[in-house]
Amino acid sequence: NLLEAYRDLALDVIERKTGRNEEIDYSKIDKYLHKATYLDEDVIYIDEMELPRHFLHYESATLIDLFCFILYELENELEQETDERVKDLAHRFKEQHLTHDQSLFDEETFDTTITALKDSLDDIDKVTAYKDEDYWRLYEAIESFLYGELDMQNTHEDGIFWGINNFWSIWEDMCNTYVFTKWASEVVYADTNIVFNGEAVANDTFGGYKIFKQKNFKNPFYIQFRHEKRWMRPDLVRIVGDDDKTFADCIKIINIKEHSFTLDFTVVPLSKDNMEEYKTFCRNLKVMIKNKNLSSRVISKNNFKNYPKNVLEQVKNEKAYVKNIAYSQISDWKYMIESDFVQKSKKIDDDINKQICYEWCLEKYGNGKRFVKSQFVIPSYNNKCKDIGDDIENKLLYSRLQENRISVFKANFQLIQEVYLNHD
Repeated sequence: NLLEAYRDLALDVIERKTGRNEEIDYSKIDKYLHKATYLDEDVIYIDEMELPRHFLHYESATLIDLFCFILYELENELEQETDERVKDLAHRFKEQHLTHDQSLFDEETFDTTITALKDSLDDIDKVTAYKDEDYWRLYEAIESFLYGELDMQNTHEDGIFWGINNFWSIWEDMCNTYVFTKWASEVVYADTNIVFNGEAVANDTFGGYKIFKQKNFKNPFYIQFRHEKRWMRPDLVRIVGDDDKTFADCIKIINIKEHSFTLDFTVVPLSKDNMEEYKTFCRNLKVMIKNKNLSSRVISKNNFKNYPKNVLEQVKNEKAYVKNIAYSQISDWKYMIESDFVQKSKKIDDDINKQICYEWCLEKYGNGKRFVKSQFVIPSYNNKCKDIGDDIENKLLYSRLQENRISVFKANFQLIQEVYLNHD
């Protein structure tokens, strides 16, 4: 709010503004003859002129100094250049109202500094008689910065806290960083410009926004009307289920007992997405027993006894392509909580509508014959979990999510955070 207010309101406009003034500048009377009242004996009467006047007195000027002090501290912390005039007014405020060591971002003094700024703002508001639109723009920006937000869900409490309400943008960067770290080859589209391995990943521009797009992927996310395209931007599109994957990439062998040349083991899928490969792998193991007349036995559908190690390795290294296993996945990063997706709300309905539009565009213009899956990805806080996460059980979700087969995936925040903080 402070930065926006500064962009919108030039300091010279704040301090000095043209307005109606009862003083008369006789050198400019000729410019006001058409507004004059004509009296007898060629006398004209002009009651006011549009002349520059100071409409903010000392108290309101102190509001500008307070605004500039916070702005200077903020820009200094963000390592941004500060206008010399802002710097001068900030120093003037500090000299008059603070000690030399007080600062908003000093670990030792920030608490007392904020208290002093709140007192100054309150004093300014009490003694300022004339408050126009610009005054309130500055006042509200300062107030929002100093007091944070009120928790309207707990109005019986003080509800004043420090914090930020736009962590969603950081969450999106975290998710994109994780995906480009783990599955970069599967990403065909991403609405991001994160710096990855020292370079910005964005390589194309649509609708004025920088995005990442694989060269052979034709961007299908638009609505066209009268030859004009309105571009949409899903967060991420992956092609999951690579034809070059082997079964070793999709299943896990759990050793039960090892012999010289054979093995007793159980087969499990690596994840829920690998169920088709898992079933095919177990079926292929059984086919090999029959074709090669092996002495191995199948204890259950995924449990094998005395299976030759060399044959097991042969089957594991086979291509894991299963018809229709490759699918397109559209992911939307949501910094929300699980309960937000249980009941109907306008935001969830709007998000579902957008997701349906993305699916339609992908199926119509850029998908080929792949099946399309949609998911909302939310953070999950479970320090004991070492996996990336899992879907919320479908029957617990809001009915429209179920009807449109949109899953809600609880992603392991700690795991994603570790990758985000440690990537190049």
